[in-house]
Amino acid sequence: MIGTGGIVVIDSTFQSGGLTNTGTVLGGIHVDSGSQILAGGATAIVVQNTATFAGGITNAGTLSGTQGIVLNDVTNFSGGVTNTGAITAHFSAINIATNVTASGGTFTGNIVNTGTLRGASGLRIAVVASSGALNGSGTFNGSIVNTGSIFSSGRNGIHIEKVGAALFSGNISNGGALTATNDTAIAINLLAMGSGGTFSGNIINSGAINSPSGPSFVENFEVGQVADNNGTFLGNIVNTGTISTSHANGIEIQQVGGALFSGNISNSGASLRISAASRS
Repeated sequence: MIGTGGIVVIDSTFQSGGLTNTGTVLGGIHVDSGSQILAGGATAIVVQNTATFAGGITNAGTLSGTQGIVLNDVTNFSGGVTNTGAITAHFSAINIATNVTASGGTFTGNIVNTGTLRGASGLRIAVVASSGALNGSGTFNGSIVNTGSIFSSGRNGIHIEKVGAALFSGNISNGGALTATNDTAIAINLLAMGSGGTFSGNIINSGAINSPSGPSFVENFEVGQVADNNGTFLGNIVNTGTISTSHANGIEIQQVGGALFSGNISNSGASLRISAASRS
């Protein structure tokens, strides 16, 4: 076990290898702005198969590899994930998947990017505080925020799916510059989808989204199946940013708030298509 001091990388360069943790950590992993983890054919930072991880993950340095930061199969997690540095990856720049999946589990912390992410996908968050099935009971307490720059060459710029099955408490916001060349720029699907689940927060884009190519069915900003299993959506869906697309819809919203949608949907920057959204 590593105590409250955590793992701290200061003014260091890793060549052809990454930092991997599979044990209990109470003080997190922190990489400072003077450090580089150049992992080559490996992932720069990996936390996986861990019972307890507290203190979060922060990167202010330069990461490169097959993936930048991976958080996978952690039973109890708190502290969030924050990138203020530069991450370049062959696959996902940040990949947070299959964590806190036990019934009633809670993921606590914000997921924030204020730096630069480049990869086949930028920020991926999937099956967190959820079993992966549509009738789970987990809680996600935190916000997901991008104010940095994301460039994705193959998949979504930001992909959030199956998070907080019983309760998602926090905001999802993009205020940065986001380019996805071959898929939906921001895809938010299957949140708070446990029976009677609640999404409490706002979904906001105030940044610049560009999806210049890709399949004709691809949207730039997609929100679908959120609290749609007899659930409640408490908040607003807002676009005040610039959305540029050469295909399909700028914004698509569907199947939100199966029992109750309490809030507003507003757009000041792109065409808006709303399909099967429950309003009350």
